[in-house]
Amino acid sequence: MRSRSTNMSEQYWRDRYGLPPRPDERAPARLRRPRQRRWRKRQASAATFGPGAAWLLSSAVLRRGSLLKLGIVLFAAVWAVGGGLVLADYMRNAQGRDTSAPQTAAFDVDPEGNLARLFASRGHDALLADNAAANEASLIALRGYVLTGSVGFKTEWQRSVQLFEASQNAIVKNSRGWTDGRQLLQLTEFRRTSEELLAEERTLASFVGTPNRFPGLRLYDEEVAPAFDEALRLCDLMLQSIMTSNGSDSASSVDALARLRGDVRTMRAGLALFLRSRAMTMPIEVEAAYESFQTSGGVLAGLRAKARPGDQAKFDRLAALIQSTDKNLQQIFALKRTSRWDYADYVFRQKVLPLSAKISVTLGEWGAGS
Repeated sequence: MRSRSTNMSEQYWRDRYGLPPRPDERAPARLRRPRQRRWRKRQASAATFGPGAAWLLSSAVLRRGSLLKLGIVLFAAVWAVGGGLVLADYMRNAQGRDTSAPQTAAFDVDPEGNLARLFASRGHDALLADNAAANEASLIALRGYVLTGSVGFKTEWQRSVQLFEASQNAIVKNSRGWTDGRQLLQLTEFRRTSEELLAEERTLASFVGTPNRFPGLRLYDEEVAPAFDEALRLCDLMLQSIMTSNGSDSASSVDALARLRGDVRTMRAGLALFLRSRAMTMPIEVEAAYESFQTSGGVLAGLRAKARPGDQAKFDRLAALIQSTDKNLQQIFALKRTSRWDYADYVFRQKVLPLSAKISVTLGEWGAGS
């Protein structure tokens, strides 16, 4: 079941784009209860007027039930005979419909997914309009999925992609009767662009709800955060070793390791919040800890010479962690300042939108030249 916040977020974008409610939204059953209560009230009041009135009322109920059942049977028969005629008439007249908004409901009548037959009898201009509407519908649904992560938008995008591919295949078959050589040359580029568009859309959809959407965060969670934890563990071990050694200069070594441990703790807590926020500047205390962290490699090199032989390997490991972690953090901060930080949004704006617009331009030229 979807959460209330997700549903509200999805409905917000549906209203903004002028989309209808989701098909699985149903009116609550409690809306029918008042009618039942009124009927019981009338039945009870009729009983107070005596046996004659009660008999008439019960007869009316029986007649009403029989008529309702008969009406349902007649309606089903008429629908079975005329449903196909209504659909065929709609398909013949759909060429003149308004294509200012995505029109996908007309193609939901094929339960087996065999969309090819729905486009088989369509004319040239109608096929162009169908492909343009499917292109627009997939774009809107995909954007809704990126913004909300809603399964409803993902389902609509998948259905629109099926319509887009089916209508394009119908255009290719229809092109066998084209006499304009320029349009035939454009068709090859049109098909290549469509394949590239669908590949980018599918890649984008696979990012939503996964760590791949934010590569910088993934690098932080998989590399930097574990390195911080190991650095804290090494600092604790080396502090215990130095404090038990009773060396003449142990105080300065303890002070340097304690400061490094404090810097790592500050970064461990602050960077996790900063990278997941919209802020572009680190908090002052986190930035100060990072600057001190960057210079701690030289301090560790001086402490290593004073350490016991058994602890020198720990100093080497800690210095290597500082160097690799700093390199990863610089890469993460560079991504944070660019549009590639949210890679799903980047792919939509920089790749999907231009390819979709290119298809729309070609369809418009073909429609104007017909």
